[in-house]
Amino acid sequence: MSKNLDDVSFPEEGFDSFPERLKEIIGTATLKDFAAAVGISEGGLRKYLPPARSVPSFDKVSRFARYRGVSLEWLSTGEGEKYALESNSSQEIGKEFALIDGYHSTIDQISDDEYAGEVRRRLAFRKKWLSWRGFNPDNLKVFFVKSAVEGGLINGGDTVMIDFADRVLSDGAFALKLKGATVIRWLVVKVDGGVDVHADMNQASIESLSETEADKLNLLGRVVWLGKDLS
Repeated sequence: MSKNLDDVSFPEEGFDSFPERLKEIIGTATLKDFAAAVGISEGGLRKYLPPARSVPSFDKVSRFARYRGVSLEWLSTGEGEKYALESNSSQEIGKEFALIDGYHSTIDQISDDEYAGEVRRRLAFRKKWLSWRGFNPDNLKVFFVKSAVEGGLINGGDTVMIDFADRVLSDGAFALKLKGATVIRWLVVKVDGGVDVHADMNQASIESLSETEADKLNLLGRVVWLGKDLS
């Protein structure tokens, strides 16, 4: 069965030995620690290690390579030098991907300013996808939510990308200040200008705001991408 090469990290002929190279760069690190560092689940990482034969996406392979400082070409195909010059590696990835700053944060630390904290790692997103969605990478930030969160749209351990340039009130998920606290809520604008606030898009509203109250909402930005572990 053929594969769309845009959806995988490398041509099939380079895949047979990839699991061994991935195992090599993981080295003595635990699978849990390595997986957390590159932003995937431990179970997801195991799919790419011997004897598994799952094909990782280009995004994941680029994250593996950047985290360990190895050549993307070497990790993908086994060709070339294991360690490439940083400038060459950056140019190679930069042609197709935009690297979005990522932060380890509690919900209350989600912010578009210096209070977001230190950039812990960067996630690669295809430039074509970002352009198609109308996103400017300069306005995006990724947050690896480390705090426990009440049931709803997100949970502790989820990865959230926010477009801080989009603060126009409309239907959708937003990071906002609500009664002094930073929360992520699904908003539904009503015909009368009021807003129903939902913890999740599939749950009943937990609060209903009048038009006057809705106008006072402090929107930080729209949630445009959400990554969750399913196990």
